[in-house]
Amino acid sequence: MKIIDIIKLAILNLKSNLKMTISILTGLVIIIQIIMISFGYGYSMNKYIIDVVDKNASLKYCTISSGDLPDMQNLNYENNIEGIQKVYKFNIYKFCEDNGLKINNILSENNDISLDVAILEIDNKKYKGINDYSYDFNVDDNVLSGSKNKSVKYDIGVMEYYDNLQISKNEIEELRSKYKKKKVFIQGGYLDGENQIILTDYMLQKFGYDNIKECIGKKVNLYIMTDKGEVCIVNNYKIQGIIDSDLYRINSRKSIPQIIISNADKKYCDSLKNKVFLTSFQQVVNLSENEEELILIPTVEAFEYSEVETLYIFYNKILLGISIVVVISILIFVYMVIYFYFKKRKRYICIQRALGIRNIEMYSLMFYELIIIGIISISISIPMYYKIIKYINKFISSLIYNSYYLNTKDARYSIVVGIVVEMVILTIISIVEYKKSKKYNITNKEI
Repeated sequence: MKIIDIIKLAILNLKSNLKMTISILTGLVIIIQIIMISFGYGYSMNKYIIDVVDKNASLKYCTISSGDLPDMQNLNYENNIEGIQKVYKFNIYKFCEDNGLKINNILSENNDISLDVAILEIDNKKYKGINDYSYDFNVDDNVLSGSKNKSVKYDIGVMEYYDNLQISKNEIEELRSKYKKKKVFIQGGYLDGENQIILTDYMLQKFGYDNIKECIGKKVNLYIMTDKGEVCIVNNYKIQGIIDSDLYRINSRKSIPQIIISNADKKYCDSLKNKVFLTSFQQVVNLSENEEELILIPTVEAFEYSEVETLYIFYNKILLGISIVVVISILIFVYMVIYFYFKKRKRYICIQRALGIRNIEMYSLMFYELIIIGIISISISIPMYYKIIKYINKFISSLIYNSYYLNTKDARYSIVVGIVVEMVILTIISIVEYKKSKKYNITNKEI
């Protein structure tokens, strides 16, 4: 038999069993819709989480506005807190003022000091800081900033190594998402003792020091140039680690100094706002709402990400599970209909064998019958799918601040997946039914 004859015969068989054909067709349309909608929103939403939310993961923190830390035991969500990041800014200007010194290079009213009044000493060799106006870590990319805003500031942070979250998982997650970097430190590691210092590779470059690979463990001094000459403000500290400066391009790090020491004279430490890192944006919002006097959300974006995160969890934990159960249930229904469809035709198959139809032609006949139903179901499903997602997008947009929706490109991906899954299912079923039909013969007592 020619292929065209087999296709014609397949169409006649489907017409002669119209009720079962419609049942199979209906089941396939429902399965395709569920697969396409589930995959489409799952793929698009997961991509959105990676592209947007994960790239802002370090915003999963609250800042403590008061000088003292609250009693963490009283916080409602203490079990979801990764830790507190306490960073104090060493007030170089106050240090000089208290000691009768004067710095002539003050950048602004808040006592920012330019790097060109700083000196780094390693191995008894001094390296003068260079302010080349390249500091763009805390400058908004969308704003045309002047040279003053890009001045390399001489900031020293104090982060005591004990009872302190030096780098959070959220910060590492954002670094990986934005810059595809797995390591925070280029060399060395975290502070773990007194009189230690960690710097970024950027700061070392601004001092003109390029021997990064061999600097771990070396002792350094930091100086400030005043009207009375060079004054040592950090004496005999050991280099513990060199941080990749890209870490300071993530959201939570933009205001933290790129030179950090493990301890300093407390009277010269200005308290920055301490950060309480949490495991999700929802907890950030909840904690802020419950501790209004103490806790502040870092940005209004936390509300938006919290809503998207909620929908993401709802989809993955609930809707996806329901979709899988429904698909399996309908798939069983479709298979049962197909099973009875072919079982009803045992006598017909046996007669065809007696007339000399070959095995490959018999398989082709079964395969084309299912494929024809599949093509019809796809033709019905695609326009129906676009209408359904139009209403779902409208519903989601009414719930989410940023009007998240399934875009056309991702919808196309889901259509391809739906078609492929359907064809695989139908191919497998046709093979199973064909193998059963090989047992049918004209002498079978059940025929």
